[in-house]
Amino acid sequence: MEDFDVGYNEVGRDYEASQGISKRAHCPVYLAVKTEVLAIESALEKSVEKRFYISDLFDVFRAVQERSKFDETVWQSPLSNFEFPTPTPTCLYTITADLDDLSSTAVQKAIGSPRVKKTEAPGEVASALAGPGHSVCGVLQTRSTGSAKFRDSIIEQYLVFILKLGWQPREICMGPVAANAQELNLWRDLFLKELRTRFMAGDSTQQTRLRKPLTPWTTAKACF
Repeated sequence: MEDFDVGYNEVGRDYEASQGISKRAHCPVYLAVKTEVLAIESALEKSVEKRFYISDLFDVFRAVQERSKFDETVWQSPLSNFEFPTPTPTCLYTITADLDDLSSTAVQKAIGSPRVKKTEAPGEVASALAGPGHSVCGVLQTRSTGSAKFRDSIIEQYLVFILKLGWQPREICMGPVAANAQELNLWRDLFLKELRTRFMAGDSTQQTRLRKPLTPWTTAKACF
C-alpha cells in the first residue's frame, strides 16, 4: 500500500489526462466510484426511494483523504496540473462533484414536470445525500488534504449547492422549471441542518475556514 500511496501523492499528469488512455482507466478507486454513481443515478431516474449505498461514497472520500499527503513542492511543481496536482485531489473532487450531480438529479425528480403542483418532500435518498457535511468538515480538519485553495474549493462546492437550493433552483434544474421549484425549503433546510451540526461542533479555526469560501456570497450570511 505504501507504493500505492506514493503514486497517488506525486505529480499526476497521466492520471488527469483527457487525451489518450489516462491512468484513471485503470484506477480501482475511480472505477469503483463511477460504477456506483451510475447505478445510483439510474435508480434516481426511476424514482426508487432507498438509501442504496450512498454512504460508500463518503467512506471512499474519507479513505482517500486519510491517505492524502500534502507536499508543497509537488503542488507547486511546474509539472503539476494547476487545479489537481496529484491523483488524490482528483479523486476527492470527483467524488464531491458526483455527489453534487446526484443531489441535483434527486431534486429534479422531486420537482417533477411543470404540470406537477407539489414538490415531493425529501426522503431516504435526500437524507443520505445530505451527508457531505461530514466530509466537508473532514476537509477542514487536515492540511494533508491539500492546499488551502483546494480545500476551500471543496467546501465552496457544497455551500453553493445549498444556496442554489434555497435561492436559485433554476441553477439546479435544467430546462423549464415548475412553479413549485420555489418550494424547496425543506430540501435546503435538510442539507443546511447537516452542515450546521458539523459547523457548530467545530472549533473557531474550523468555523473561520468554513466562512471563508462564502465571502463572495453575501446572501449566505443569513444561514449562519
